[in-house]
Amino acid sequence: MPAMAARSYPSLTLFGYARGMQRVGNARSWPLRFAMSLLDAGGAVHTREPIWPVWGLALLGLVAAVDSMWLLATPVALLTPGLVFPLSGAAVIAIVVGRFRLVPRVHMLLSGLAFMLAAWPGLRVYNYLVMTTALPFADARLAGWDAALGFDWLSYMLWLDRHPMLFEAMDWAYGSLVPYSSAAFVLVLLLVGVARAREFVLLFLLTAVAASTIGLFFPAVTAMNHYGPDPGLFETIKTDLGTYPVGPLKWLRSAAAPVLDLSYMPGLTAFPSFHTTMGVIVVWCARGSRFLFVPMLLLNVLMIASTPAFGGHYFVDVLAGAALAAAAIVLLRLLDRGREAGTGNERRAVS
Repeated sequence: MPAMAARSYPSLTLFGYARGMQRVGNARSWPLRFAMSLLDAGGAVHTREPIWPVWGLALLGLVAAVDSMWLLATPVALLTPGLVFPLSGAAVIAIVVGRFRLVPRVHMLLSGLAFMLAAWPGLRVYNYLVMTTALPFADARLAGWDAALGFDWLSYMLWLDRHPMLFEAMDWAYGSLVPYSSAAFVLVLLLVGVARAREFVLLFLLTAVAASTIGLFFPAVTAMNHYGPDPGLFETIKTDLGTYPVGPLKWLRSAAAPVLDLSYMPGLTAFPSFHTTMGVIVVWCARGSRFLFVPMLLLNVLMIASTPAFGGHYFVDVLAGAALAAAAIVLLRLLDRGREAGTGNERRAVS
């Protein structure tokens, strides 16, 4: 029996014409070549193979189910207006995404943003719900691990205080992960490619769920509050630096019926540091691009170095965040390898 041909679709005539113009261009036509590279992966044929694996969609659905059941079973409530923008945005993008199946990068841009818009609210709510378990604070344990490894948090803060320009650069580098991860996704897609952008989104989902799940066993009031240094020791650093999660965390643990508002829900996970995890993932996904890798490496090393100060983290939080990223990278490669092996077996069975 002859092999069954994969269902495929020719590129749109406009894109084919533009590629023809690109081929006859010279070195000065680089803007056209760059624009076409953003619209088309370079092949004349693109297949309708699914981009997002079943396990990724299932994991996203599991988070939503856990959130829903937790909210129904406890006095915790959620201000639903905060869900309107991200979920409606994800729905609109999902509706139009099918129209761009012939343009891989545009398809990935739309579907990836829809995926992340749908994931962020559920993941942030999950992070807050698990912290209502009010397990004992782990600061003494985390500080003890730092001491056992030879890390001195206070000495590091004093060193940063003596380097105000570096401190200001770290302040700039350490920000909200929502816009940062979205911008990183777009840059990886445009400058590295569709496959790497897919890898970025799936690594983000895996590690976000894992970080919140692990973090519920290690609630912490931040290194700054634990050590309580004398304000007179510092010239630049304020002794409330990095303590922003403490208020929401203590409120969740003490309020009889907390109401969650997505408009202000800073991350509460101490161990592992999710900023560190995302920093490693961004650098990993930027590999292979001379225009993106070096800037992302410098930026994310700076961001990771800033986490003990601006994130209130212990050094073991940073190590755990890097280890989580490495574990997710290995796991995703194994999952993709298994998927490719299964697809190959199916094709051989059909032929």
